[in-house]
Amino acid sequence: MKKIEIKAFAKINLTLDVLGVLDNGYHELAMIMQQILLCDDVQVKWLPAYEVRGLAAGASGAPGA
Repeated sequence: MKKIEIKAFAKINLTLDVLGVLDNGYHELAMIMQQILLCDDVQVKWLPAYEVRGLAAGASGAPGA
């Protein structure tokens, strides 16, 4: 089975300014971010067609829950 494993590093917002609302309803932001060493280990496996499985972090039955 083909799979990949990566680390999804966290970031913190040092500043976060809302500049206004765009025509599409989203907010325009200005921010300064810093990556930190805290991370999640993410593993993705290719499964046979039409099969979808997964648990959200912290969900009942998830590893470490």
